[in-house]
Amino acid sequence: MRWNSSETRRRGRCLLAALWLAGAAAAAPAAAQDEDRAFSWTAEVETSSRYLWRGIPWSGGAVLQPSFGVSADGWTFELWANFNLADAGARGLDEIDLSLSYLKEWPGLTLEPGLNVFAYPGAAGGEDPPTVEAVLKAGLRLAGPVSIIFEQALDLGAYPGGYYAEAGLGLDLELLPEVALEAAVSQSFGSKAFNRAYWDVSRGLLDAAFLRAALTWSIGGGLFVRARIEEAVLTGELLREAAGRGSFFSFGLALGLEH
Repeated sequence: MRWNSSETRRRGRCLLAALWLAGAAAAAPAAAQDEDRAFSWTAEVETSSRYLWRGIPWSGGAVLQPSFGVSADGWTFELWANFNLADAGARGLDEIDLSLSYLKEWPGLTLEPGLNVFAYPGAAGGEDPPTVEAVLKAGLRLAGPVSIIFEQALDLGAYPGGYYAEAGLGLDLELLPEVALEAAVSQSFGSKAFNRAYWDVSRGLLDAAFLRAALTWSIGGGLFVRARIEEAVLTGELLREAAGRGSFFSFGLALGLEH
């Protein structure tokens, strides 16, 4: 069962989150000449066979996931939503996420600190309270299109001590001038507080191994189509028992426009 912290502690963690992003802004050169500082935006709608989040099956069937993001000066703000299309008694809008991040790039290295805010419209009895995470993503280019990828997230809101990390290898390859392939294999870890909140398992574990791949076709005029697959294999025995199975698969097809 999920649980809440006090209002005072929530405010303190929100202040920490603000300082997290303020530090990212301070670390960024105010007038960097080597960065693309142009304004851009992306709108996208994806239909997926299942909503998978960090190996957790948030739906039993198909979902619709629209998103809209704007970027400028290395900063990106995104609004994302999930509409459950299949689960009886739970159809409709059930999640809205907001994210703010700053991307800093060096030759062969990228760092992206940010904040994620999760809200669950219609959740009954405070079962799924809104929360906020501080996130840090990193990429280290090894050779050619292959990179080491790393992501960690610390809950600053409803689930104090909730920590999630994922590390692996990523591939970013241009197959044709208008067709790009992205793929990754990774392993995740969830802290005791994270697994208690999302799996009802009070133990820190190596949660899941992932295989992800996406193929993007740029049609022209900013329009693109993307097909993606994701396989999550639960590596924690207690999580397999909680889920009643050992793996989850998702397939998605997206249509988007960027400018």
